[in-house]
Amino acid sequence: MKRRRLAAALLAASALMTSGCSSFSTSLDSLLAPPKLTEQQAEIYQALLNVKGDSVNLSYPKSGDYRSAFTIYDFDDEPTEEALVFYHADSATDNTTTLRLNFLDQQDGRWVSVLDLPAGGDEVESIMLEKLGGRLAIIISYSVLGQQETELNVLEFGDGKVTTLFKDTYTRLDAADFNLDGDKELLLIKKEKGLDYYTAQLAGRQDDTVKALSSVPLKAQAVSFLQTEIQAMGKNETAIFIDYSKSDTAYGTEVLFCYNTALTNSHFSADSLSRRTNSYTPNLLCKDIDGDGKIEIPVTTPFLGYENLSRTEQVNMVIWYGLDGKELEKKYSAYCGMRGDFMIKLPSRWVGMVTVKVSGDELRFIEHVEDGEILLTFKAASPEAKVTEGWELYYENQRTGYQYFIIRGNSGNSLSLTDAELADCLVFFE
Repeated sequence: MKRRRLAAALLAASALMTSGCSSFSTSLDSLLAPPKLTEQQAEIYQALLNVKGDSVNLSYPKSGDYRSAFTIYDFDDEPTEEALVFYHADSATDNTTTLRLNFLDQQDGRWVSVLDLPAGGDEVESIMLEKLGGRLAIIISYSVLGQQETELNVLEFGDGKVTTLFKDTYTRLDAADFNLDGDKELLLIKKEKGLDYYTAQLAGRQDDTVKALSSVPLKAQAVSFLQTEIQAMGKNETAIFIDYSKSDTAYGTEVLFCYNTALTNSHFSADSLSRRTNSYTPNLLCKDIDGDGKIEIPVTTPFLGYENLSRTEQVNMVIWYGLDGKELEKKYSAYCGMRGDFMIKLPSRWVGMVTVKVSGDELRFIEHVEDGEILLTFKAASPEAKVTEGWELYYENQRTGYQYFIIRGNSGNSLSLTDAELADCLVFFE
């Protein structure tokens, strides 16, 4: 029976794709077709064909700002631009990958291939063009079949030749001015062979090349790294916030400090900056939530009354921490919307006294005592929603169109929000 159903499904699909109404086939063909080349790219492609034969199988970076097979840029500070093109050769030579990179230059108004080199991996992951030490570096990341770590090649092009400045592997790579000296450095999070932990390594320009400048072990038991944020701490010093995941529902943040070219660990334990996500709690990352130029770190803890429930059933309070010098400072306690689009800041006198009940998009903040009063009822609604009896329109978000309605509790209760607290409690995340 299963075979008959499968055969029928295949015949139906075949009929759809070969019928006179071929919109499905047309759309599929358009998805599979390579991007149409611009006039400049077509000229570069023809110059490559002139030296490589009748056809060239172009390769496209998978991510990053430069997603074309043609990276056109002034790599050497001469009057004309150059082009970097990735393609796959028909076969590998010298036991290398089939992936190759070709540099082309403009000579007498024509594009000419000047260098053809084996690439550092099987596929191009990304290309970054960054000034390291005041000079342009071509930062190419490659994936290698059967290898989890990404290969990194840092190149420099000039005088018709390519110089390899740095090679390494990484799990996550960021380029930024980590020590506020006006030049960018590279931060590599990597797992060395034979080690069961990750390290963070700072690399930068030194003596006409790029070198590893310092490294520290990470405390995080991570399975992936999600983002890196930087906060200025003083002259030539920053704090580096590294968000990571431990599982599909467990996340955390590791904080490092960078002074000049030296990385150091914070003294915070790995568990002290951890958080959970479930159907009630969004996955939150570090961010400047109040616009003061400083990064806040989210940590979750169950609201009152949810402590003994399973993690999937818990409604979590989010405590946002910042840095006071090199120490943690508790800044806000909040309920964060399930879509991760807003938070409601809790006044300090609510912490340890108030809990929340969730029903769809409606929230009720309630005294955590028997027959506790409802202090605030809050709900989000679509742009078409009308104000219903008992509710007042509290805020309308122009960016999303969502409307937010409230019902205020008994103003005589000492825990009720003041007008100033109510006006300040709702914060939207960009």
